[in-house]
Amino acid sequence: MAYVKKLTDKEFVKKVIDFALKPYGIGYDYIINLPKKPKDQDEIDPNTEYQEDWYLRYTFKSIDEHRAWREYFYETYKDWQPKYRWKKFYVEREFEWFNLQWGLKTDYDYTNQQYQEIMEETYKKVFGSKNKKNKKNNNE
Repeated sequence: MAYVKKLTDKEFVKKVIDFALKPYGIGYDYIINLPKKPKDQDEIDPNTEYQEDWYLRYTFKSIDEHRAWREYFYETYKDWQPKYRWKKFYVEREFEWFNLQWGLKTDYDYTNQQYQEIMEETYKKVFGSKNKKNKKNNNE
């Protein structure tokens, strides 16, 4: 049986962006309805929010907010991609690209090690741990 996506690409992006902006009481539809930035630099109003820079105005204020967003991304990813793409490599690569394109800035300090640990924990929580090699070695 062929795989049928439960979510289209646009629905996926909308859901994940809505989740990130939930603390601010806005969402994807609000962003889409913002005015476009004028091409003439003299016409740009610093007090106006434009479509092109919304992700610079809102931030993740804590590592827990970012972790919750990552977890939501992973959960939603299951409805967006076929099961063979649930491998850790694919999921993390997709998240990093998504975060780069549409993720909010971080307004907290963290180390690379903390970030890696959160990545590992979140993946295991959502997709489970499938470390067959270690189980085999432990049984011997």
